[in-house]
Amino acid sequence: MSQIVKVVDLFQTSSVTRANSTYATPSFDFPYLFTSGDWDPAPTVYFEAVMSASAGTASIELRNLTDGSTPSGAEVTTTSTTPVRVRSAAITLTTAKQYGTRLKSTGASDTCTLYSARIIFIQNGTIVKTETVFSLGSGGTTTGTTYADDASKTYYYHETGFLDGTLAAYFEGFLSPSNAASTASAQLADSGGSALSGSEITLTGTTTNTLVRSSAITLVDATTYKAQIKTDTNTCRLRAGRIIILQTNTPTKTRSFYQFSVANEGTTSLDTNKILLWDDDEWSVNSLSVYHETVLANGGAGTATTDLNDGSSDIDSLSNATNTKTRVRSSALSLTDDSQFRSQYRDTSGNGIFYGSWLIVDADFGGTSTTRGLVAWAELEAPFKATRGLISFAELESPFKATRGLISYAELEAPLKGTKGQISYAELEVPTVGVESTRGLVSFSEFEIPLVGSRGLISFSEFEIPLVGTRGRISWSEFEVPLKGTRGQVSFTELEIPALSARGLISWSEFQIPDVSVVSPFWCSLTSMSSMTGGGDIEELED
Repeated sequence: MSQIVKVVDLFQTSSVTRANSTYATPSFDFPYLFTSGDWDPAPTVYFEAVMSASAGTASIELRNLTDGSTPSGAEVTTTSTTPVRVRSAAITLTTAKQYGTRLKSTGASDTCTLYSARIIFIQNGTIVKTETVFSLGSGGTTTGTTYADDASKTYYYHETGFLDGTLAAYFEGFLSPSNAASTASAQLADSGGSALSGSEITLTGTTTNTLVRSSAITLVDATTYKAQIKTDTNTCRLRAGRIIILQTNTPTKTRSFYQFSVANEGTTSLDTNKILLWDDDEWSVNSLSVYHETVLANGGAGTATTDLNDGSSDIDSLSNATNTKTRVRSSALSLTDDSQFRSQYRDTSGNGIFYGSWLIVDADFGGTSTTRGLVAWAELEAPFKATRGLISFAELESPFKATRGLISYAELEAPLKGTKGQISYAELEVPTVGVESTRGLVSFSEFEIPLVGSRGLISFSEFEIPLVGTRGRISWSEFEVPLKGTRGQVSFTELEIPALSARGLISWSEFQIPDVSVVSPFWCSLTSMSSMTGGGDIEELED
């Protein structure tokens, strides 16, 4: 089982305010079209905003703009006069609906300020489908009739090595021509200006900001992409743009973006209000690498810098001393759990231009997971091995942990039972030591012989299977070998505390302490355990 996080940025400017007690949509809102078919398993969804109130209560909601409704629980509020990050409880989104933000204050004399808003998607389980969203930014108008760069937008750098499964990508944007008779157009191009085939989107017949998505496109590895716009007449505006990457066919690695801001800030002041939370518990993967990235230019003089700040100090700084719009990435970073991070912009000349900054999170969740206790083959001396590789959460409901290789019940959180049923020998190349079956299934309901433990044979306290002790006393901590019953293996439901005698099986109600001389020879070696599986009466013991 894996757990990954995806973040969709909904707001692409420094801040907006509202001093009114009724909800309204901000100017730089960038709604998101939710498609449930892009996610498997279905994600747990949260709405999050960074906001403040000059007085009274500031309120921001995630609005279903298609139907004009608000999902239950999708409103966040604060009375803080300084920017704070507020996250909702889990909410439910409806497929094929566009979701955007609305804000309000207590009244006309109070101001609600929105600094950023995002939707958080957390997927838990076997990842079959997932969606990655990268926002290119807002702004951008042109009267040109040939394609030219949208100077206000940031860059996206594509790397296929961090995405697998079956990939499909799309370019989308909110277009609006100034005249309904005009046609607004946008496309993606590489850093050299060559158009990406299939990426063009157009809009005509309306002046309303409208979301338009391209047909499927193929992104090229190690390529920087930018947005371009044009019009046939009058003025075209690309209010915002996104790149959508859909991974299907059970991927094993993905890339997520935690975007602080994707707006042309053009400011010399520190912007400390784009707050993001880093929470280790939201991730359960094999490996995780985090990078800080920004796009900036110095504006003609000095040095422009983007800092990543943890609230008390800068943990990374990225700079550009040229007037060329440049993407700069850090080396791998180590983020402190449960810390809130800010992106801060500064320059030495007062001319710096900042096009955006974000965290890149590369997650590998193939095979097994280490974050929540799963162990890799290299960490187990005698692990279980599936026909398709290591046993993953797709095949087990709970992880394995080993100390010195041999797996005991104390180290297993759950029996061998898969999410799609019980694990058969066909699925295991190395079956459980000491467990066999006439029907092939490995589970507590089918088998009553325990696994071998890291310090010998597993005791009753470690396994829910009746066992026989080497010293004869029938206690839960001293039985080391399973019984064999006349009807097969003796289950706990058949005997409360089983023991062994020359005449067969005895229950706790019949004997509290069996004959030690009878029991002692039933100490089993690891080799002999594997043969103790069939039905029939218990064989008499020899002295």
